[in-house]
Amino acid sequence: MGNEQVFALAKQGDPTAIATLLNRVLQGYRLCAQVRRKERGLHILIEGDRVPSPGNCVQFIRKCLLQLDLKTIDSVRVYGRPRGSQNPVWHQAFELKNSVKKSSKIGDRTVLAGGLSPQKNERSPQVNSDRKRNKNKRNTRLQMPYFVVGLLGLSSLLIGSSWGAIATTDRQDPLPLFSAIEENLASVTLSVPKNPLKSPTSVTPLQPLAEEKLIADYSQVVNNFQASIPSTSITIKAVGDIVPGTNFPSHKLPQDPHSLFASVKPYLQGADLLFGNFESTLTEHPFSAKNVSGSMTFAFRNPPAYAKILKEVGFDVLNLANNHSFDFGEVGIQETIATLKAVGITPLGEKDEIIYLTIKNIPVAFIAFSPYDAHNSLLDLAATKTLVEKAANNASIVIVSMHAGAEGSGAVHVSDRTEIFYGENRGNVVAFARTAIDAGADLVLGHGPHVPRALELYKGKLIAYSLGNFIGYRTLSTGGNLSYSLILETELDIEGNLIAGKVIPVYIQEPGIPYIDQYFRSVQFLRNLIESDFPNTPLAIDSRGQLVVKEP
Repeated sequence: MGNEQVFALAKQGDPTAIATLLNRVLQGYRLCAQVRRKERGLHILIEGDRVPSPGNCVQFIRKCLLQLDLKTIDSVRVYGRPRGSQNPVWHQAFELKNSVKKSSKIGDRTVLAGGLSPQKNERSPQVNSDRKRNKNKRNTRLQMPYFVVGLLGLSSLLIGSSWGAIATTDRQDPLPLFSAIEENLASVTLSVPKNPLKSPTSVTPLQPLAEEKLIADYSQVVNNFQASIPSTSITIKAVGDIVPGTNFPSHKLPQDPHSLFASVKPYLQGADLLFGNFESTLTEHPFSAKNVSGSMTFAFRNPPAYAKILKEVGFDVLNLANNHSFDFGEVGIQETIATLKAVGITPLGEKDEIIYLTIKNIPVAFIAFSPYDAHNSLLDLAATKTLVEKAANNASIVIVSMHAGAEGSGAVHVSDRTEIFYGENRGNVVAFARTAIDAGADLVLGHGPHVPRALELYKGKLIAYSLGNFIGYRTLSTGGNLSYSLILETELDIEGNLIAGKVIPVYIQEPGIPYIDQYFRSVQFLRNLIESDFPNTPLAIDSRGQLVVKEP
């Protein structure tokens, strides 16, 4: 197959042809490229004897792809790793300037393994500046000698490389960008290593490829690094307050605890992660830390065996940062944490704690906040900002759990003000949630008011101000809006932006058991709350519960 045919296929977005062109330049510098296409996006893996330089590799690939004038590709994600490694050390995304598809800006971001700093979008200038300085310090060891390699690759592209020769055969394209690159490189003095790079011995030269191979699926490449490429999105399902009965101070447990989730269990499946707010304890400790003789003071306790039921339902992360986590003192909370961990559920809520999980090869951080000093306090916005920024520097997606706001049927509305409940400062939920997102959070999940509250889309990130009750067997009140509940399903891209979502309507019936609501009452309830509380948010819910991002 001639060069013209390879170039023509590459212009159509064929991943094998693009890999062929890239490798004709890169192989001479102990680098090789593998390319995979997914819909309108390209994944490009660069391997080298040492860690390739992210800046130079991405610059080289961006310039090359722009010359192809790709009409069927919108975005590109580049990965770098040393040869023989299973996982990328860094990855960086960018959009092609000639994209014709409307989409939220992916932006340039390098994510480095081992806790190095990702550059996230939509941060304040000061945050971005601080992160850039920190990132530059950390990346110094990754830059040489591949800084030279990147420039040599660009130089060879301009002065007669294989790609350059192919590109100039397309006389319909005057390639105006090439002269601009030449002008930029003319002022650069290349620092050539003392020992010039030799032809690689560990990379097998490419053999001529038959046309059917070029247009076939690049299955060998996919097999080689499919597991190394993070997914383009993750799906999270979340529910509100869970109290599966109590055996303190009197016995209020169901005869069959499995029946609590029977109606809703199928709808909790199918996500990459299931989250809930557990407002009880899993302990046999006999003494409560509360005086429950008052009419408005409650202490909840469940047998430790209930942890297995929660795991069978599918819960992956349970929040404990709420006003019932210390119902049985320090003994009770520590036994609850240990019991959940023993069955494979991640407990969330200890002070200064950030939980890191890897979901479909995407690093995800979880932080929990409440109005209480025993947890991360949402009343301290400066500390909130610091903790969220720390998480954002070590994960691609940051999820914040927020136990906040007044309680009860009269507490459905959200406003930008401090909420007081029975003398307690329960925080300003709007100020807190937006502060968290400004600092790097990608999803805020609220709970505690025992009623659903509005959803808001803030800077492309979803805030659920309250998910309401979910299970309150003989413990939580029902009736009216206290019975409205939901399973919130969200799909987030690797940048944490909302791709899709829906509200699965739930109705809680006496004695506090959830059922899927065929009347969609909570969907209409949330639609009304969004319209009244956040009329300018670009988010809406259609009549079937689908989240809709409105056009600006």
